[in-house]
Formats: sequence, C-alpha cells, structure tokens
Amino acid sequence: TTDIAASLYASLDTNGDGKIDGTADIDKDGILDAFDTNTAAIGSPRDLNRKLFLDFDGRNDYGQDATALGALANVTVMAWVDLNSAFSATGVIAGVPGLQLRINSSRNFEAIVNGATISASTVLTTSQWYHVGATYDGSTVKLYINGVLANSGSASGAIASSNLILGRNPNSAIHYFKGKIDELRIFNSADR
Repeated sequence: TTDIAASLYASLDTNGDGKIDGTADIDKDGILDAFDTNTAAIGSPRDLNRKLFLDFDGRNDYGQDATALGALANVTVMAWVDLNSAFSATGVIAGVPGLQLRINSSRNFEAIVNGATISASTVLTTSQWYHVGATYDGSTVKLYINGVLANSGSASGAIASSNLILGRNPNSAIHYFKGKIDELRIFNSADR
C-alpha cells in the first residue's frame, strides 16, 4: 500500500491509513462515492477540488494511447468538455478510425461510427462544461448531452482495434480540439 498523505488524494483519506476511504459505488459508474459529486447520476464529475483536465489549443495538441480500444461490437464513450471561448472549427474529442466523438464548427455534438454521422441539434455554449456521451450497440448510435438523449441514428459494423487519439482526428492531423477535456471514459457495453 502506498501512503497518499502527500498526494492529490490526501483529502480522501480521513482516517490516515494511507488508502482512499470507502468502496461504495451506488450508481455503479466506476467512480467511488467518495469522489462522486452525484451518486444518482451516472458519470457525474469527480469531486477532487483540483484542476485535472486536459486543455487543448486547437492547433497541434493531442494525446495518444496504444491500442486502448480492442475490437468492439458494443461501446460507450463519454467525457466532460468545455469549449474554448474562441472555438470555431470542428474538433475531435476522442476517437479511433471507426469511431469519433467531436464538436462540429456549429458547436453541435456528433459521433461518427464507421462512416455514419449522427448529430445533436443542441448548440453548445463556449466556456461551459458539458457531459457528452455516445453509445453504439452494433446498429444504433445514441448521443447524450448532460445525461439526456439528444439524438440517435443507425450505423453498422464492429469498431476495429486501434490507438485511441484525444483532441484530434484519429485518421489524420486535422480537427484539433480547442478547449478542455476531462474524465474520458470508455466501456465495452452500450447500456450506460
């Protein structure tokens, strides 16, 4: 066991035993209730009282993880996003060649799944945090904004195994995201 007394999580060790207190996860979203700001809402933000987001400049910033997604027939991808006040061009939140979550130049949330584009009609405001997510069950894509179904549409085929790219189009060096991304989460099911 590692002592967390001098770490980012020190405030979550109230009994001083060097471990984060609690094991409860009432809403079963993978966030311990000690971190969860709302145990009634799946995917609510962690309560760390610290800035841990990634801030992308829209020009050349991106992140990459080696084969974070295996071949998936079902998937849920979600993240918190905050568009920069100067956001004006399409920016990809995260993706692999067969799956992208992005905000288009009109500030609408979109998912592209195996060539099919599904868009939400809600225009996102800059300088405001939104929880965006998409599910795909092999035939239907559903988009969610702040936990509310925003649109759905058809797509087909499994998502191929590939490197996960954050903040840029996974197919080429375009569509860099301009804003903040936090708590990107990926599940191998579409029932979130």
